[in-house]
Amino acid sequence: MNPVEQIRRDLSQALEATAEYALRAPHERYEATSDDGAVTAVVSGTRELVDIVFSPRATRDIDNHTLGEDVVEAVLAAERLATEAQQAALGHLTVNGRRIGDFSDPQAFVPRIEDLRR
Repeated sequence: MNPVEQIRRDLSQALEATAEYALRAPHERYEATSDDGAVTAVVSGTRELVDIVFSPRATRDIDNHTLGEDVVEAVLAAERLATEAQQAALGHLTVNGRRIGDFSDPQAFVPRIEDLRR
């Protein structure tokens, strides 16, 4: 298969997998709790904050500053879980043999002119 055909095939597969993930991600839920158990955050697969739950002792025994730190900790941990799930679902996708997630330069996966002449 020539390089252009390979890129077309890879892009088609990547687009299909990405579209499927994009449809289900908003409905997926990722939950994490602060280390002290005071706050639990739930985010969607698109990292949208869905819910925050405070333990009964959180508002009674924890000062506002610490409680705020617990909220940030729980939300960031839940977002990390969502990001890991996204990587698991899409991280294997490649175009022209290179992982899509590794592209900082879109030109990186386009074959050079010399490669096309072969």
